[in-house]
Amino acid sequence: RSTLFPYTTLFRSANPIVLITAGIIAAGAAIYAFVKITGDAVKEEEKAKVASMQLSVAIDNQSKAFESNSAFNEKNNNHKIAMLKASGASEEQIYKETKALKEQEIQLGINASAEAYRLLVKAQNANASNPTEFTEKALKDAQDNYRKIQDFVDKSYNDLDSIRNEREIAIVQAQTDARKKAEEAAEKARQAQKEKVRLAREKELEDLKKFNADVLKEQQDMNVRRVEQRSEERRVGKECRSRWSP
Repeated sequence: RSTLFPYTTLFRSANPIVLITAGIIAAGAAIYAFVKITGDAVKEEEKAKVASMQLSVAIDNQSKAFESNSAFNEKNNNHKIAMLKASGASEEQIYKETKALKEQEIQLGINASAEAYRLLVKAQNANASNPTEFTEKALKDAQDNYRKIQDFVDKSYNDLDSIRNEREIAIVQAQTDARKKAEEAAEKARQAQKEKVRLAREKELEDLKKFNADVLKEQQDMNVRRVEQRSEERRVGKECRSRWSP
């Protein structure tokens, strides 16, 4: 005999009403399972949609907060540097404060970048597990936000490098200016000494010239007196001779 004999015998002996009822129950169970599965899928989709929208809001809030904080810090830092310059602070003090403020700005960007990266990973996971237009939008927002903050950090590092380079250039320029000033002062001193020597030499020559002129005048005066004395002697002698002549 066939192995199905017991079952076929059972179905033949079963009440048709029972069979119909069993069929209805089975169909209802199938419908219930389908509705439940479909409803659960809809609920999961709604949950994913809400989660993606919440993630987008969180990304937008972080982006706006970072922009606001960055603008405030930039304004505040500029005011601090302006006050230092107005108070007559040295270039070294201004450099140190500018460098410290820029390092604080970098740390702010690094902290914001870490949070942006956390949101980016969350958006990537959400889009990978259940990609929808909402998860794709959240992912794009997260990527843009992270890229924007990274650009800010990169720019801040470049600014810090520029601050250091400008300080190095300023130090070398100050040393060059001091060296040139010293050289100019030394050259000025040499020229002054040279002029002093020239004037002293001119004075010596002038004094010698005056001395020679005085000596010459004295000799001339002596010659004149000698000539006059001889003339007087001749005159007196002539008178004496004429007086004692017979």
